[in-house]
Amino acid sequence: MNPPEQWSVYGIVAISELTVTTGSTHQAIPIFTVLTPAEREALEHFVSKGDRKAREITRARILLLSDAGKKDRAIMAILHLSRSTILKMRKKYVQTPQAPILDLLKEAPRSGRPIQIDSRLEANITMIACSDPPEGFARWTLQMIADKVVEMNLMDTLSYESVRSVLKKQTEALVKRAMVYRQHHGFLSVAYGRCA
Repeated sequence: MNPPEQWSVYGIVAISELTVTTGSTHQAIPIFTVLTPAEREALEHFVSKGDRKAREITRARILLLSDAGKKDRAIMAILHLSRSTILKMRKKYVQTPQAPILDLLKEAPRSGRPIQIDSRLEANITMIACSDPPEGFARWTLQMIADKVVEMNLMDTLSYESVRSVLKKQTEALVKRAMVYRQHHGFLSVAYGRCA
């Protein structure tokens, strides 16, 4: 398949085929990647700087190698990437023609998992663990602390594993603060206790 006539001014950089499924048929759509001289210069300058993120540099190199006329297999061998990574970068370049070239190299923000346990909740969990256990129990269990947090309407649900990780983090912080160097014995001593 030949590229559009207006692209022949810059020359074909590379042609990758993206398979698109439409109903029950598969159709290969070629992705033409063409860099302007200004884009090429911006990418070369970007790669020459040493203080960039590795993924951004790799994306720039994909486009530069494509511009040099390298095929997908050659780029895969040079950069040690999968073909899908190369295709994604080319697709991103073709689908956003108005975007500045350096903006295409940046990663899209990831949603990530929202913070469920904030410092206020951590303080409440620690407070419960340091308080006297319910009648008939010698100490708090992780499940009892989780149930108490739910009972106090601090959260809708809380697993005992989340309680464990909060208490472990709190204990590690307390231990770091409680470490004392004993000069006459020559070793570290850790002050242990139920709660500080």
